[in-house]
Amino acid sequence: ALVHVSTAYCNCDKSEVHESFYAPPCDPNKLMEMVDFLDEDVILAITKRMVGKRPNTYTYTKALAEHLLMHESGQLPVAIVRPTIVTAAEKEPLPGWIDNINGPTGLIVGCGKGLIRSVYCQRQMIADIIPVDYPINLMLSVAWYTATHRPNNTIIYNSTSGSLNPLKWGVLEYTLKDEMLKYPMKGVVWPPGGSFKSSMLRHKIDVALFHYGPAYVVDTFAKIFGGKPRFVRIHDRATKAMACLQHFTVNQWTFHSVNTVSLLDKMSAEDKKIFYFDTRNIIWDNYLRTYYQGTKKYLLKEEVDCKESKHHLNRLYAMQYTGQVAAALLIWRLLATKSTVAHNAWESSVSAVMRYIGQLIFKAR
Repeated sequence: ALVHVSTAYCNCDKSEVHESFYAPPCDPNKLMEMVDFLDEDVILAITKRMVGKRPNTYTYTKALAEHLLMHESGQLPVAIVRPTIVTAAEKEPLPGWIDNINGPTGLIVGCGKGLIRSVYCQRQMIADIIPVDYPINLMLSVAWYTATHRPNNTIIYNSTSGSLNPLKWGVLEYTLKDEMLKYPMKGVVWPPGGSFKSSMLRHKIDVALFHYGPAYVVDTFAKIFGGKPRFVRIHDRATKAMACLQHFTVNQWTFHSVNTVSLLDKMSAEDKKIFYFDTRNIIWDNYLRTYYQGTKKYLLKEEVDCKESKHHLNRLYAMQYTGQVAAALLIWRLLATKSTVAHNAWESSVSAVMRYIGQLIFKAR
């Protein structure tokens, strides 16, 4: 059996996707011929127009690959598996195992380190993520069924969670933020915070104020004192990575999984347990916590529960609150020079604080 791994988003120009073939965006053979004789700069110039409503060349070329497979496979026993956004393992090979920073994992690391303060996202929309062990088990099961039953046609299997066991981006946000505060990452540059923004304007303002603003300040001081500026470059990379994910955080699709669910009925109870791929069984709250802890453990090579990281986070919070209080007092003091009411309030507050400190010193004696 030949099992081709595609993506559920190869037809993301449609809001509803069934387990069936769709007409390709162009003839792949003609496209390959065109690429052979066109200059690279010309190809780059026409890429956006050719990709159309798809967010990137990855989903575009996956659609072309399916078309080629359908027409070139001949009598081969072929099947296609289409996963959605693949994330850390739920159980196998290890709970939370992950080896790359793609997709939501990059978001977790950026937010956990305090670098990303704003994400353009619609909280009420479905985050169609799937733990990596689920599509792998589905591939193995599909290979078995295709090889032993020899279906007459190429069967497509959507490996998704959104239609069977939906998880909303808002739930993902709050659960992961709670875990970030409970088990902070090492070397956090700012307390994990920020939020998902449903308004693009507000998101851009927050990126300017809380991403690039501090980054330029820190890099400027680094240059003054002979250090190496790096935070603007880091935010440039983070912004590009978030732009790749953004299409999937503000849009939603309905993926049908009839073939995937029906395959379960053809398996024994023991095989269903060993080669599990039924996303209806995922408990999202538990999985998201496993996902975060696995990112810390296997990707960042950090202890999950680290006292040093907790102390560092507490120091950052103390610095943050001190800075906020100092800024508030400075603004108040400036207002006091312009307003009699503000000046009187300032004098009364300072006197009250001094009396309180005096009482504490007297009691200590």
